[in-house]
Amino acid sequence: RRTRGRGWGLAVEEAEPGIVAIAAPIVPRRVGAAIGAVSVAGPTLRIGPDRYEDLAQRVIEAAGDLADLWPATPFRRAHDPLRQARAV
Repeated sequence: RRTRGRGWGLAVEEAEPGIVAIAAPIVPRRVGAAIGAVSVAGPTLRIGPDRYEDLAQRVIEAAGDLADLWPATPFRRAHDPLRQARAV
């Protein structure tokens, strides 16, 4: 709940000792759901609690920029056998 409320997640030595990670979801407006995430990770010696908020804001901004780039129409492959089969 805390992560959802603030818009970013924090993992301190959860996956690897001595590593901290901060992440935010990429949520395009037209989709309304997360399609991926942006994260930054590094050693706890370089990313201490005093840097969490600043880095979180940068990650949120990057996630927002990527969400704005998300295509307005679904991606279609040049060669899509299923689409060709439906056209027959």
